[in-house]
Amino acid sequence: VFFSDGVTSGIVGTNGYRPWGIVPPKPTVALIAGELVAGAYLVTTTYIRRNGLESGASPVVSHTSNGAQGIQVTMPASNDPLYERWRVYVSDPNGEVAYLVATMSLADSVANITQLPAERTLTPRTLRCGPMPAGQVLGYYKGRLYVAKNNELWYSLPYEFELTHRAMNFIGHTSPIKTFAACSDG
Repeated sequence: VFFSDGVTSGIVGTNGYRPWGIVPPKPTVALIAGELVAGAYLVTTTYIRRNGLESGASPVVSHTSNGAQGIQVTMPASNDPLYERWRVYVSDPNGEVAYLVATMSLADSVANITQLPAERTLTPRTLRCGPMPAGQVLGYYKGRLYVAKNNELWYSLPYEFELTHRAMNFIGHTSPIKTFAACSDG
């Protein structure tokens, strides 16, 4: 059951109460010995739930290697018991897009990235995503959760009701939204 009272939002389920969504804190990044070439590398992280859902991505950290170095990424454990792994995404040197380079158990708080995998294709699709805002009206329509917060109607990622793209996934209105009703033509 998803709920919100305009100030607090959460989910009540078989594991009790928990807040909507989660975004990891900014990871701690340090240089270590490795085989990365010189350049600036972007680093971001996510948590992965037991059911495979990914959290929002952490703030991006930029770290510069002078060559023949690696990146040590330290991640605090999640306080959400449903998360069991975390992912590390790193860009190419001087690149603008980070790619998945490691998946770690939550028992491992440190990932040492000494070289980039030859094939890098998976990007953090939850970059710039965060929990849905607390609002006064909730609704569901075609695989998305909707939350009315004052004059804005926020919508979740498809079938990931706890996350929204905080810069884009809302519709502005001229007055406060007081109701939400799903109908066949939207």
